Amino acid sequence: MTPEQPKRPDIQLPVWQEGQPEPAIDAPEGELVKFARVMDKWWNQVQAWLYWPLTGFDVDNAPLVIVDMIAWQRDIDRYPGEPEWLYRRRVKHAKANAEDAGSVIGFKRIWERMELGYIELDERIPGQDWDIIRLNITETLIAERPELLDIIIRMYGRTCRRYEWTTIAPLTLTMRCIAFHDAQQCMVASIED
Repeated sequence: MTPEQPKRPDIQLPVWQEGQPEPAIDAPEGELVKFARVMDKWWNQVQAWLYWPLTGFDVDNAPLVIVDMIAWQRDIDRYPGEPEWLYRRRVKHAKANAEDAGSVIGFKRIWERMELGYIELDERIPGQDWDIIRLNITETLIAERPELLDIIIRMYGRTCRRYEWTTIAPLTLTMRCIAFHDAQQCMVASIED
């Protein structure tokens, strides 16, 4: 997060240099008041120049060329067709994602930072090899960005594990409750000799 540029106080001249003691509506400003306004504009510009390095490297607002340099530094490559917002988010959270890599809760946090939807992770599934991790994800992710899942698993998954994924599709279900009033009886037949 980059710091906000603070508001610099305006230049205040001593009372005897402000021109008219009580300026009338059509009274001309003193030359020192005009000079103070020019200096205010100048120092505001200097302050903006000094704050540019802090705001220029903000991944959310920086030009894409700067984001590409930061991505190179953080070992992030933009895959073909990746939306800019997702690329910026991957670059922004690269350090936190690298720290969370390798654990189930960390993988879920990575997923949340990327805002990729719902995910469940199942480890040590009965009846399968011990090194398989199953990801249950929403089907829209695979349809919209199939390369992204491979990239996230390659960069942040466990080294000696195999990943498989299944998709979850939300369905709307309508149920009706109806009162059922009926008589029932149970009869047992027996044969007597």
